[in-house]
Amino acid sequence: MSEKSWKELFESSLPSQCPQMYEKLKLWHLEVSERAGVIWDNLSKFTSLPGKTFLDFGCGEGGMAIYFAKKGMTASGADITQAQLERSRLRAREEQVGLAAFLINEQGRIPEAPDEQFDIVLCHTVIEHCRYPEVTISELKRLLKKGGLIYLTTCNRLGLGWIFKDAHYHLPLVSFLPKFLSDPLVRKFRKMENDVTHLFTPIGLNRIFKKHGLKVVYSYPDEVREKIQKPGKIVSPFKSGIFTILNKLRITRLLPLLMPVIHLFTDSLIYILTKEQ
Repeated sequence: MSEKSWKELFESSLPSQCPQMYEKLKLWHLEVSERAGVIWDNLSKFTSLPGKTFLDFGCGEGGMAIYFAKKGMTASGADITQAQLERSRLRAREEQVGLAAFLINEQGRIPEAPDEQFDIVLCHTVIEHCRYPEVTISELKRLLKKGGLIYLTTCNRLGLGWIFKDAHYHLPLVSFLPKFLSDPLVRKFRKMENDVTHLFTPIGLNRIFKKHGLKVVYSYPDEVREKIQKPGKIVSPFKSGIFTILNKLRITRLLPLLMPVIHLFTDSLIYILTKEQ
C-alpha cells in the first residue's frame, strides 16, 4: 500500500465530529495564497524579501512558509505539534520546496534555534493560542536579526465583528466572554476544546511591545490609509467598492480623525515590528 499524501493525512486530522469546524479549518490551511500575498506586499514596503531568511512561528500545516519559500526566501516553520511539523515537511517535499522545521516547547520557545537567526519572523493568528504570550513575544524578538521584521496578527478582543460570530469557532459573544464561560460553549456547540487562551486589545499589545523593546513600524491604521488611497488593491470586491464610493463622496477625509476609535474596535490587528535601537 502506498503512503498517504499530505492532504490525506491533513484531512484525517480535522475535527470530523463538527462539520462547521472541519470546513473552516480545511479552507484556512488549503487557501493560504491570498493571505500570504497581503503579508508579502506589506513586508515588501520595508525590505527586499527574496534571499532573506523567514520563520513562520506557529506554521500549522506549513502553507505560509512554503509560499514564502517559493518566492525565493529560505523558509522555516515552527509549531508546538510534532504531527503538524511532519505533515509540513511532507507537504513541502510534495511541492518540491526546502523547509526546515522546529518544535516549539510548552513555554513558547524554540531551544534549537540560535539567537538572531531570521530576517523575517511571522506570527500569524497564533499569539492568542499561546499559553505564555509574553514569553512568545520575547522569543520572536530573540530569533530576529538586527534590522529584521516581526509580522504579527491576531483578532481584537474588542472587535465589533465578533459579536455575532467569533473568529475561531463562529459562535456569538465567545470573544467577549471570560474563558470559564466561553470554554463550555465551544465544547457544547463545536465538540472541541477552546484553545484560545488570550485575546488582546490594541492598547494591551502596545504595552507588551514597549515592555519587550519592540517598535511598531506598521499597523492597522496604516493599512486603512493605503486602502483609502488605493481601493483597487483591496482583495474583497465589496470592501473595494465601499472605499471607492467613500472616496467619490470625499468622506474618507474624515477617516484619519476617526482612526484611534476605528483601531480600538476593528476585528483584526496587524503589526510589523522591529527591535528598538
